[in-house]
Amino acid sequence: KRPTLKQNSLETLLGTVNTHIMPAIGHMKVRDVKPMHIQQLMSGLTGYSQSVQGKVLKALRAIFNTAMDNGLIVRSPVASNIRAHGEPTLEKVPLSRDQCMALESAVEDTRAFIPVLLALYAGLRREEVFGLKWSDIDFEKHTITVNRANVFLENNKHEIRTTLKSPAAHREIPMTSYLEEELGYAHLNYEYKYGHDTGANTYNR
Repeated sequence: KRPTLKQNSLETLLGTVNTHIMPAIGHMKVRDVKPMHIQQLMSGLTGYSQSVQGKVLKALRAIFNTAMDNGLIVRSPVASNIRAHGEPTLEKVPLSRDQCMALESAVEDTRAFIPVLLALYAGLRREEVFGLKWSDIDFEKHTITVNRANVFLENNKHEIRTTLKSPAAHREIPMTSYLEEELGYAHLNYEYKYGHDTGANTYNR
């Protein structure tokens, strides 16, 4: 699956395998893994969320289905009736107006101020915020165009990508008057310090 997986998806998969699967059955040959070993592995995940258990189960099925496809085993030890249990992932609750104001106040006059505003009032994800450039801000049309993502990798590395999660992720977002005003101030401040550079990142104030 490596050629078709994005870097962050690959890292998530490897994390699941290395954290939950390898310690349990990593010392065994594929053909020696039986249904009882899979049951024991899944039982050991009691207390983990339904999401984590689901990722482990999905990875196990992929591993042993690939082993079958390559003739290493005749039947997968991952029974079709095994299900992920655990608590479902809690629905994310948006910040209240008071919480938004408190967050803004906490980061005011710091480099985090503009990124926080973009997340709060434009709904941008972290990687979208840090992939944004001044050329993506249209003060005449009052819009922000999302064209790239700055994806954070291991060892404090990052990578700019123009291929986003889905076609819908490439989008044009209308700015609120408050966000546009603050971006305008930040842009003027940036030009005063560094000159006219529309290719620069918006979080460099």
